[in-house]
Amino acid sequence: MPSTPREERPAPPVDVALVPLVLAGAATFWLPSAAEGSSASRALAALALGALISLAFARDPFAAHPRVRWGMAGVLALVVWYFASRTWAIDPGGSVLEAGRIAAFGLGVYAAHVALIRQTSRVLALAAIGAAAVVVSAPDLWEVLRHGAPAVREAGFSGYWNATAIIALTLAPLSALLIRSRRFGLALLAGPLLAAAVSTAAVTASRGALAATIIGLVVVALLDSNRRLGAAIAVFVALMLGAGVALLSVSSIPGWVALAVVFVIGVNGAIGFRRVGLAPIPLDGDGVAAPKRLTPVRLAGGLICAAAAVVVIALAVHSSGARDTVAPAVERPASMQFDELPGVSRLTSTDDSRRSEWWHQSIDAWKDAPVRGEGGNAFSSLSALRADRASEHVHSSVLQLLLEVGIVGLLIALAIAAWLVRATLGATRTPERAVAAAIVAMVMAQSLIDWTLSLPQVMFVLVLACAVALPRALPARGEVPLAPLKVVFAALAGLALIAVVAVTPFAADLLGDQSARDLDAKRYAAAADHASQANVLMPTLDVLELRVAALEAADRPKEAARVLREAEPVWLHRPDGIAFAKLRLATDPEYGPIIEREAARQARILAATPPSS
Repeated sequence: MPSTPREERPAPPVDVALVPLVLAGAATFWLPSAAEGSSASRALAALALGALISLAFARDPFAAHPRVRWGMAGVLALVVWYFASRTWAIDPGGSVLEAGRIAAFGLGVYAAHVALIRQTSRVLALAAIGAAAVVVSAPDLWEVLRHGAPAVREAGFSGYWNATAIIALTLAPLSALLIRSRRFGLALLAGPLLAAAVSTAAVTASRGALAATIIGLVVVALLDSNRRLGAAIAVFVALMLGAGVALLSVSSIPGWVALAVVFVIGVNGAIGFRRVGLAPIPLDGDGVAAPKRLTPVRLAGGLICAAAAVVVIALAVHSSGARDTVAPAVERPASMQFDELPGVSRLTSTDDSRRSEWWHQSIDAWKDAPVRGEGGNAFSSLSALRADRASEHVHSSVLQLLLEVGIVGLLIALAIAAWLVRATLGATRTPERAVAAAIVAMVMAQSLIDWTLSLPQVMFVLVLACAVALPRALPARGEVPLAPLKVVFAALAGLALIAVVAVTPFAADLLGDQSARDLDAKRYAAAADHASQANVLMPTLDVLELRVAALEAADRPKEAARVLREAEPVWLHRPDGIAFAKLRLATDPEYGPIIEREAARQARILAATPPSS
């Protein structure tokens, strides 16, 4: 008896289709960070994530589409290169963890595009992205408001102050789209979203987020020729600049934030709530494509984007200034201080920014392995050895990738970025595509001077933006079978299992019988905590010894004595400072090779430095 072809079940309703999208964001970006028990568990997590991507990719009926094929191939190539770098990395565990994070990003993009392509309302999907941005930003925003930003540099459970800003500001282009909706409820939603964007940008005072917002809104204006939308964007940019002025002139943060919210809601309501006398604008892309020729408006918009990026980079460089990268904290111990705020224990200097110093340090370290890089978490490992303020990242995505995966990995990452831009701007130009282009442009612009792509909030919203962009180049919704969606659910279940397996041994080590190594680790943590409460951070003992030994070997005893004398108020009179350094050496078996690298760096710097009198 011949078998009858099985009928495809109809596409699920919108709320059901959004479920895997939310699960993908929750699971793929927090679980790899949770699986930090050992190199073996992180390797298992990274390999399993790569296998899940490959499995889902193989089952996807759209795998033959060039845009999907090349994009996912680039993600997998970067995962493989990060994982391979563990064989030569300064921190092998960091390389594995980065591989897992990149793999999670690929799986998240795939899961989101499978979910979104089945929907009937793409405007509602974009509204859901705005709601997701509010949810992931809310804890950090609350911490910033409660502690009186912008003094707070780090707040909440997983993020930065500027990460909170860049995520909340994705609501700006979403609001610009919702203003034009035929549905009164969606148009009404644009007001609170736009108000949240303005207030968040104001309280966090992030220059990078402000410039990225301007760039993103200009992109929306360039890709959409609707004049009312352009007027709304112009008003929003003016309010953003006004918020910046208020930041310098108004001392009451809640007062001017509330004032900004009132103005935004009022202006937004006047422009878009009811649109009296204006016909409804279709959301299907008919008649809204921007002209292809280079008009004066488009040229001016491009110049605004370029100027915003240049100004922010110039501000970062100017505020940090050119500094000597040789243990500046030893030579200037008074320049270090702590922000004493609840939940904040991050070392800061009296300067506003130290980006140029970190950029110079990363380039100096990259020269040791320009082609293959130093592996994941390289900058954090190296900066922890130096006697200045340690930093977890370079504060630049390009330089971070260059240091970690070298020229090879950077080229792969740039290819992925080009794929995202092409997927966003290609095919038909709809209002939704303009919004996706704005979000991607904002994140990429801000990442030039920061490393926000490593934060869950940024990755989550970027994945959703990519998911909005990709399906437009794929077949229609009715041609999408339900099978890939099942693979996504299976992949997410596998991720949960991996997290349990990876985290359980780590928790057992912490709660079980204490070996000598575990006891040393606890003592080290206690010493670090004591140092933090004492408002001083001791330079690590090994770096000081390396500098003194290098000076003595070069027959420069006066300079060696000067280094010890100037370092004395920082650590010499504090026994816990010496314990802090010794315990770090005792509890990290991979610390020896890093010290050798630092010794070689100190020797190179010493050889290039003329003796002082």
